Amino acid sequence: MKGKRIFVFAPKKSYKK
Repeated sequence: MKGKRIFVFAPKKSYKK
């Protein structure tokens, strides 16, 4: 659930981490 919020404004940084 936390990654979904970060990937919303930064999909390249969230999906990579």
